Amino acid sequence: MISVEFSKIGTLIRDIRKSLKITQEEIASGICTQGLISRIEKGEHIPSADILYKIAKKLGLDVNYFFHYAETPSLTYIEEVMYQVRKSIRERSYHEVEEIIKIEMKNPLFQTPTFKQFLLWHKGICTYYIQADIEKAMSLMQEALNLSETGNNAYSEREIEILNSIAILHSEVGQHKRAIETLEKAMVHLKNLSCKKDVHIEIRLLYNLAKFLSFEGAYADSIQFCERGSKLCLQYESFYLYGELTFQHGYNLMKLNKKKEAIVYFYKARSIFQLQNNSHFVSYIDEEIAYLN
Repeated sequence: MISVEFSKIGTLIRDIRKSLKITQEEIASGICTQGLISRIEKGEHIPSADILYKIAKKLGLDVNYFFHYAETPSLTYIEEVMYQVRKSIRERSYHEVEEIIKIEMKNPLFQTPTFKQFLLWHKGICTYYIQADIEKAMSLMQEALNLSETGNNAYSEREIEILNSIAILHSEVGQHKRAIETLEKAMVHLKNLSCKKDVHIEIRLLYNLAKFLSFEGAYADSIQFCERGSKLCLQYESFYLYGELTFQHGYNLMKLNKKKEAIVYFYKARSIFQLQNNSHFVSYIDEEIAYLN
């Protein structure tokens, strides 16, 4: 242990902790003082094997990870990979994501439960959209969930996002009721979270619930979720999915034969998408308005 560069380990603990959005106080709880964690991260204190083991467990790591990769600027690389994967998923570049995952699944840096979970989750998404293999995709998603450090009774935000992806895949194959049940489960887990760090997760769940309820013809129920999602957007001063929620609200009203009210929401959604320079959605809404008129 004497030969190990503990200043490197301290930096690694700090970087992983920040990546997981965990405070020094949270790491220290049940282990030592916050001040000692601060000194360890600064390389001013050499932790005992017992403390290092407990810190590793809090971070979801094998303690050997610190010794194997203390010399590697790993987190910057990991964050870049995760950013590229998320970006490519948003752009529907699934083949690109598949190639990234194929490489990184062999990378020792991604063998910790937290980072391996991320890869399996997105591998499941790619498996469906590239191979149209719903069973394999769902199996990969479940494998990712099984890496949960908290267990089935208390999911993290990451695992709630995985449930959201599972719901989307159910809906893609026409299993809208199962999709709704999965999202309702995700909402329960979200409600039980002691600390919510990403406000967009709840908005995303509400939007998908609204959309899937519309698929099932439950237009009035869908409107309730549209309203809840829109309220959150206004509360957090966020345009994230605000246009989509507004449009979905109008769509539900149209299906309920409330055409005049529907047009009001369509125009409102159109204005939002114009501000976002989303010409595709603007054109689509113009078609709906023309149809109603």
